[in-house]
Amino acid sequence: MRSRRGGREVVSFLPSDKKAGRYILILDDGRKATSYELNLEEASLFPLYQGKILSPDEEETLAKAFASSKAKSKALSLLKRRSYAKKELEERLLRDGKLKYPDVKEASRSLAEAGLLDDAAYAADKVDEAEYTLKGKRKVLHDLKEAGVEEEILSRLSFPREKEKAAKDLKRILPRLVSYPLKEKREKACLALRRDGYEDEVIFPLLETIVEDEEKVLLRLGQEASGAYRRLQRKYNGRELNERVYEALARKGYRPRDIRAVMERLSNDFS
Repeated sequence: MRSRRGGREVVSFLPSDKKAGRYILILDDGRKATSYELNLEEASLFPLYQGKILSPDEEETLAKAFASSKAKSKALSLLKRRSYAKKELEERLLRDGKLKYPDVKEASRSLAEAGLLDDAAYAADKVDEAEYTLKGKRKVLHDLKEAGVEEEILSRLSFPREKEKAAKDLKRILPRLVSYPLKEKREKACLALRRDGYEDEVIFPLLETIVEDEEKVLLRLGQEASGAYRRLQRKYNGRELNERVYEALARKGYRPRDIRAVMERLSNDFS
């Protein structure tokens, strides 16, 4: 709705009592009043004063500036909490549907020109962050691609400490695998390192460094041998029982000499 003079009337234009550098503009179309909170740049687009009738062009210019400013303000608020890649920030701004695509693009362009939105710096920060989060190169690059960082930037990234990071990650992983036989322990460690983004050329040499703690191996073997005897003696006895227990333990990767030593100790208890 427009007033009878062809535009909406400025019924109030005053500095905000609550926010320094902001202005409250109230327009009336004869039926409903609308309030805008403007920054200095928006308030200076053209003269604004009580009683002024905004032309359609002036109102459109003001509406575009206000929408762009709103998108930029929201973007700055997000960037205060954490860093974003350009595409990632634009998608986040558009997610709730309250901002329009042209306004979001203009906001990201403006922030990029001001140096507040820089995909190259964002990518470098993620590489540095991986030193502490122990993410491997493959995962870092995947996450950056998902965030919209261009291939040209990704190709310039350097990952000089992959081996050291993977070794630290392996130390974090191994306590969870202490109860597994060596072969299975290495398999599970390999899968965990791959999930964390390390490449096989980094992983495989580390797997060779995983060795068994003899005392823990024998303790685990004794527990599993006792369980095998209790389970299998329901169906077997004597020599056949010992053969079945030996086969069950051998399938789990225990060394023959360790199996024989433990079985010699336990066989009398289950004979």
